[in-house]
Amino acid sequence: MHSRSLHCSRRRLTGAARFAASIFLAALVLLTARPAAADGLADAVLTSELDYGSSITFELDAPWLGPPPTAVSVLFGLPDGIASARRAAEFSVVDGRLTAAHVWMPRGRIVPGSDLAYRFEIETADAAITTAADSLTYIDPSLSWQRASEGLVDIWWYAGGDAVAAEASGGIRQGLDILARDFDLRLTRPTRLVLYADLERMHADLGRGTNSWVGGQVFSAFDVTILYADANPEFRRDLQATVAHEMVHVVIDQVVDTPFRGVPAWVHEGVATVVESAVMERFPYAELMAEAVEENTFVSLRGIVGSFPVNSRRAALAYAQSNSIVTYIIDRWGSSAITALLHAYDEALTDDEALLAAVGVDQDALEREWLTSLGAQDAQFAAIDAPMPAEAEAAAPAADAADPAPAAALAQDALPAQPAAASSTESPAAAPSAVATPVLVIGAVAVSGAGLAVLRRRRRARA
Repeated sequence: MHSRSLHCSRRRLTGAARFAASIFLAALVLLTARPAAADGLADAVLTSELDYGSSITFELDAPWLGPPPTAVSVLFGLPDGIASARRAAEFSVVDGRLTAAHVWMPRGRIVPGSDLAYRFEIETADAAITTAADSLTYIDPSLSWQRASEGLVDIWWYAGGDAVAAEASGGIRQGLDILARDFDLRLTRPTRLVLYADLERMHADLGRGTNSWVGGQVFSAFDVTILYADANPEFRRDLQATVAHEMVHVVIDQVVDTPFRGVPAWVHEGVATVVESAVMERFPYAELMAEAVEENTFVSLRGIVGSFPVNSRRAALAYAQSNSIVTYIIDRWGSSAITALLHAYDEALTDDEALLAAVGVDQDALEREWLTSLGAQDAQFAAIDAPMPAEAEAAAPAADAADPAPAAALAQDALPAQPAAASSTESPAAAPSAVATPVLVIGAVAVSGAGLAVLRRRRRARA
């Protein structure tokens, strides 16, 4: 692990990085930049000023001879060119220096830890000259961020000392080692892990509409993972397992690199919980499944393809089912079946087609065979958003009734967060933004401690 301190200036944040991310990409004007008439201005100086949560100012200072330009624009977006926006910049030429600036005020949240690349285009009567690109990292500069690296993973944290980075690095190594050894799956491009020590602050930075039980999110399209890691070591005893869990989501989304089909949530979470449990048994998934079999109530497999239930107890059951189904596949067909299933999804096959290619049965048949293996008879499937039984409803904390995240946000990963810190997650989620624009959210770490608490209360009552 290589580490270094990061000194963030509130006034100027520049530097090289990879993926960027405005959550509201639809607000950006997609374009193809015109070919430059020159290789850019060799002596141009690009800077950016970040007013976190409010605006970003892009600035240009360059030598200029001849008549003033007819127009100056700033182009910004994802560093790899997936999306870009053009905005007119105010400019002037004084004493042979061209200065230009544009203040961008995003209409929504930007993913914390994401990178934004930008450059300027200067138009004259004869040509369009484009500067070299610079970039900035969108992250709260009021926090004393530190950085470390573990292979292809860039780790950012600000509290808890070097121990936090060491634990995160351990989780990265263990998770990736298990994926490589058991499933022949590997990380193929750089990614970033941003660790918050303040859950409420993390929720605020993730944006309005974030559920109170969310302990982090994986933004695979931007190669950024946001995760809660308490500064108190007593409250992050399972951080390595949590990070290993998240690495699974990142790797799966790199392996299945197609815009046409997504990997079902139960596959994502099933593999992630299997890897997580190999690092540390964080939650009693087998006990939750035994409870579901006893009650003869399950969440339909087709109901946990796109997202997990908002209710924390039902989300906990969805986790346990995902873990149980993936374990069943591994036990019956081998871990190579999971690898084959993911490669089938990379070919943009449907759920049934992918399962038939990997294990020879479709989704309904897999569900029947799995339930039979559990001894379930005439299984009853609860709707994802169905009301909880009265007993569970009374036991669940009020935070479970928080509004779900906007429907456009595909929160497919809901890992229970650290139980010892669960009480800090019960503040209600903010209301969804009125101007929300779709964003690809491949993962979300959820605090489902309420569901586990219900299970424990009922066991004590029977004892």
